[in-house]
Amino acid sequence: HLAFAQLALRRPDVDFVIKTKWLGQWTKLIEQVLQDGDVELDKLHNLNIQSSGDAHSLIFESLVVCSFASTTILEASLARKPVIIPHFGEVDKEGFRGRVKLFDSYNLFDVAETPNDFAQRIEERLNNPDVNPKLELAKRNLFERWVSPLNESALKRYIEILSNVGERGVTSQSDR
Repeated sequence: HLAFAQLALRRPDVDFVIKTKWLGQWTKLIEQVLQDGDVELDKLHNLNIQSSGDAHSLIFESLVVCSFASTTILEASLARKPVIIPHFGEVDKEGFRGRVKLFDSYNLFDVAETPNDFAQRIEERLNNPDVNPKLELAKRNLFERWVSPLNESALKRYIEILSNVGERGVTSQSDR
């Protein structure tokens, strides 16, 4: 999270969102990590830490999605968003080994192995958000394996949401 916040400092023209699964300890832990890294949250107006709100809308409104061990990876892939998986830090600790979800499918995504690599990959994807269409089928199969089958009605719903987001557009700080 520190590398993400530091990138937000360097890119005030882009809105950054950290979406936690739960309010409380996760938000406080992230805030503490940022404080320990000399990031002053009250001065960082383009970074929002939130635990509520619709994750799907956030995915569709994002240019790039960063996620780890979550169905968000698969949902963002289905929305044709570039996905960056941060695979460094506590993930390399012994307690995590063997418990990392989707590890066998990392070849389908952008994987960052250091904080610097993470920030660099986000920058690259902000400039080039195109995803490889040759990987779409494998990502859809992965979604069906871990989340649910993509029957015609589910696929239509995702396409409809994508179309609505496309009509509204994506905003950044510079658009305000």
